[in-house]
This record gives sequence, structure tokens and C-alpha cells, in this order.
Amino acid sequence: MPRTVFTHATVLDGEHPAQRDLTVVVDGRRIVEVGQRVEPRADDDVVDLTGRTLLPGLGTGHLHAEFHHIDMSLLEHVYGGAERPAGVLMAVAINTCRNLLESGYTMAVSAASSNDIDACLKMSIAEGLIDGPRLLACSPHIEATGNERPHWWYDSRNTGMQVFIDGPEEMRKAVRTQVRRGADWIKILPTGGHGITEPHFRRLSHDELVAAVETAHDLGKRVRAHASWRELIAECVDAGVDLIDHGDEVDERIIEAMAARGTFWVPSMRVLDVALGISEGVVPDGGLDAEMTKGVRDEWDNLAKMVPVANEAGVKILPGDDYGVPIVAHVPGIYSTEFSTYVNHTGVGALDTLRWATRHMAELMQLKGEVGTIAPDALADVLVVDGDPSADISILADPARSVVAVMKDGIFVVNRLDASGPRR
Repeated sequence: MPRTVFTHATVLDGEHPAQRDLTVVVDGRRIVEVGQRVEPRADDDVVDLTGRTLLPGLGTGHLHAEFHHIDMSLLEHVYGGAERPAGVLMAVAINTCRNLLESGYTMAVSAASSNDIDACLKMSIAEGLIDGPRLLACSPHIEATGNERPHWWYDSRNTGMQVFIDGPEEMRKAVRTQVRRGADWIKILPTGGHGITEPHFRRLSHDELVAAVETAHDLGKRVRAHASWRELIAECVDAGVDLIDHGDEVDERIIEAMAARGTFWVPSMRVLDVALGISEGVVPDGGLDAEMTKGVRDEWDNLAKMVPVANEAGVKILPGDDYGVPIVAHVPGIYSTEFSTYVNHTGVGALDTLRWATRHMAELMQLKGEVGTIAPDALADVLVVDGDPSADISILADPARSVVAVMKDGIFVVNRLDASGPRR
């Protein structure tokens, strides 16, 4: 099989400013050479990337692959993951995997699924049955009895992506069960909130929370927590939770603790941005009513203030959000719209957001040095873009125009090079 040699490339390696006019050589699954004076061999497949940028494949740290049929007005009646039969939800998830690849995403870590969909997706990708990113599977949401969403007099036997437990021993059993069923990550819900106004009450006892962390870690797995309220966020970090989802009320003390412990954080500001109409200037249909707006705006304001503080402190921030809900449906490019949200509304630089989506994601995948970088010996998961995302981060949100090629494991999974530029 001939080597692929990318010449005259602008390289963004996930860490440094753009480096111009480099040559990157891919041989089999790996990058074998990066430099300015690399001579192609006679049998190499040479791709001229003049005017284009070569990046590591991107990643999302908060994926709900099956989200599609979410009807916000039915949340008091139907659990997430129970809107359609499992086979239909799996079809949605397969389509989501294609959307991710078309967007330049070769890494994804799930934030919960129903019906063992994550484990089945991961197996199907590994066996070559479908195309998809490198995927880490997540359990359903695990929380305590009493937090069931449908009205209590409904007979809701299909709880979708929710598992309800009582006490630390039931938590330990639930974690062990989900790991046996293929979960790489355990998702717990210590709080409600994020994007909706809710009373500040805990959904898991301290003993239940600790049992989840201890049991998952004993089995070599990690825990992520939907945690919106300050006291519970701090409690999760102190208990050793590996990733905080949302974290609307983070403060400087929590940021210091996350930086010290190496806790990952997905602020997930894009859905709030769209729901409040901040970037677009109009609240979309299905957005927030007046009663809800103030509380959600408070969440937004705190996140906009704290994200740059956390970034400066070295917290491992990750991209990702609840894509698949109606206002941010799964379509190619949707995952990269959040880069502009952070750049335009928190002051974080484009290079920083790209580092979150590459280097930080590689650490989250436990593949540091293998992916999320353009360097010799790294796996050849790369993305070719027209233009320079470090100069205009918004181009990644329009992959039909900007994403020219995507390579995973040295194989093109998206390839529009022949139709769009020089190639020898």
C-alpha cells in the first residue's frame, strides 16, 4: 500500500500555532515523518495541501448518539431513550457517527445511552460493520429513587437511559452491571439543572456518590457526573469523580481543586447559547419561557466568567454538549459551532478550543500521544480543512465547504480531495 504524503501543509498540531509549509508522511496506520525537507518516494500518493490546514482529528467529550426524537413537551411522560424502539434509536446513533466523521471528529466519549446502544456502537465500529469515531461507551444515567420524571401515577416501565437505585450497595451493583454490559464510563446524576430552572436539591446521597466512584475505579473505569450546583460539584471533585458535566456554578475554589486533581470538565455552553438566543440574537421555537430565562442566564453568566479562569488554571476543559435535542439537532458541523461560542463569549482563543478538542480529548480517551496530535508515531487520525481554523474558528462549523478530507487509522473516511484541489 503506498504511503500518503501531504505536502505544503499548514499544520495545527493541537498545541502550537500554525506551522507553515510542512510535509506529513502517513504509512499504514501511523504518521511516520513531519518536516520541511521530506522528499516523497516515486510510489507515494502525494497530496498538495497548499492553502489548507492539516489538524488532528477532533473529539467531543459529551455525546448522546441516539438523541433525535426528543420532544421537550413530553419529558414528563416519556424517558429519554424510550421515545422509539431500540432499533430505531440505534439507526439514529449510526447516522450520528457518520455526522461526526463528516464534521472531522474521530474521537467521541459518550455521556449516557439507553438499550446498550453505546456498547453496540463501539462493537460495530471495531468490527468494521459501520464507520464511526473512536468511541468510549457510557452507562445510562444512574440516580436515586424519587427522581423519576414522569408523573408517579403513570406506568413507566421503560425508563430509557435512567437507572434508579437506593443506597450504596445498589449503586455498587448498578455500576458492576453496567461495566459488565460494556460501559467504559459510569454516569451519575448528583443534581438536576442546566438549562432549566429547578430547586437545588441533591439526587444522590454522599454514600451513594462515593460508592459509584470507588466501584468504578476498582474496575478500572471512570465516572462522570451531571452536576450543576456549587456544593455538589465540589463534593464530586473531592470524591474523585473524573469528569464534571455542565458545572454551571463552578467557582475559583472548585477550579483550583479540578486543576490539582486533573478533573475533566465539559462546560457545555452551546445549548445555553442557542436557548438564550445570545449568538443568534433570537430565542428559537421550543426555547425558554420568561420564568426560566433568568436562572439559565445566571448559569450562562457564571460559565462565561469561569471558563477562561479554568482554562488559565490548566483545567482539562473538553468540548461537547447535548447535541440531538431539537435546538441543536445532530447534523454535520453542529459539534463545532461551540468553538465560536467560547471564542466570542468567553475570550478563550481559537487555539485553546482546538487544544480541548485534540490534546485534552486524547487524554480523555487514554490515548495521549497516539491521537490528538500531528507527530511521528502518532496514529494517522487527521483532518484536512480549507483555510486556517486558528484564524477563523467558525469554518469548522461548515464542513460541506471546509472539510476536504478526514483520515482515521490512515484510511480516508471522508475524501473530497480529487474534486477540490491538486493531487498527484
